[in-house]
Amino acid sequence: MRNVIATTVVVLLSTLAAGCSTKPPRDVDAAVRQRLTKYSEAWKQGDANGVRDSFAPRNADEVAMLDALAQLAPAQAKLRTAYYEKLGPTGRIIFGDGDATTLVPGTRQWESYARSAAHPYDLVYKKALVLVQLHENDRQTIVPARRVDGGWKLELGGFLHGKDVPEMTKTMRLQVDRTNELTAAVGTGDAREVQRVMLKHIMDLRGPEGGTLEEIMGAGSTTRSATAPTTRRGAKENPP
Repeated sequence: MRNVIATTVVVLLSTLAAGCSTKPPRDVDAAVRQRLTKYSEAWKQGDANGVRDSFAPRNADEVAMLDALAQLAPAQAKLRTAYYEKLGPTGRIIFGDGDATTLVPGTRQWESYARSAAHPYDLVYKKALVLVQLHENDRQTIVPARRVDGGWKLELGGFLHGKDVPEMTKTMRLQVDRTNELTAAVGTGDAREVQRVMLKHIMDLRGPEGGTLEEIMGAGSTTRSATAPTTRRGAKENPP
């Protein structure tokens, strides 16, 4: 299954590079953009059902991945809320430098994809499919959209980049758990508790042979001492 998806993505990218594609008809363009906007809004609002409704999984593995993706949306929304409500400006500088999406490694890309969906860089019409390039400088993330039951749905294959679907699902579920754990820590308003959980996640990623805590911190982790002075720019007072 992984090889089939990877081959499909290569074909799509080759088609785009060849320059033989066309713009979607006006009605198709409008319908696909409407779907992309709904997906973006669902993610922003933490609407798990809205995220699920935006995609058309092709098999059981993709159903499981979509479920994990849908769980990540409300998890990130809750973390954003706690981040701006429970941490003051200094805390937001220390933890995330004003950007809550940086707190849990690996999750920022999903926030970026969803935001870009509202204003995609390009749509390419290939009869049964519309290929959506989300970012101008990212030609690897091409999300296909296809007509399903009279409407348009997105395909998860554009996010896979040839990766194994069950393995990606496992990673995403772990990201959901880490996001929820960090939300609980941020909700306490205790900088030490936030730091403890973030360091725990760093240790989990490095593994038991990843070095001492001092070595990890010295390697430039995203977490800085909660008591250390900083000359970094001020954190945003309000969420974007």
